[in-house]
Amino acid sequence: MLIVSTAAWTQTSENALPIIPPEEISAALDAAPDREGPAPETPLGVPHQQHSQNAPLEMVQAMTASAIPLPGIKFEPTPFSLFGSLGWRLEPDFAEGPDGAFIRESLEFAHQHRVEDGSMHMLLPSEFATIALGKGWGASTRSMTRSREKPRPMS
Repeated sequence: MLIVSTAAWTQTSENALPIIPPEEISAALDAAPDREGPAPETPLGVPHQQHSQNAPLEMVQAMTASAIPLPGIKFEPTPFSLFGSLGWRLEPDFAEGPDGAFIRESLEFAHQHRVEDGSMHMLLPSEFATIALGKGWGASTRSMTRSREKPRPMS
């Protein structure tokens, strides 16, 4: 069982990870199933929460556990969502993406909302976001990014 405390917990992995070519990512997204049923109930505005179709705790824990071994990712509380949400951030040496790859001048590229919500926000390059949204996976394309001169690690 994985227990994540976001009050002061940071998990980092040092394993090597191969870079996946964009064509392979596009092919995998193209092969993903279309989302069935209506979209979850969500309010307008920030913070963006999910009020229905919430993921069970076991699914949230399994997703976090599968990401922990990835290199260069830190898991820390996020200032971009409600208390108890978990930010996924790249370590500075891994942060080589374009300006729009991170949330508001940080190294955060995704965050899991707190357990009772069970949803996640993740920034995707526009060509991948278009595929995911076209299949019904995702609620919005609202911008949470800003241009940055240098990435600022969040601590």
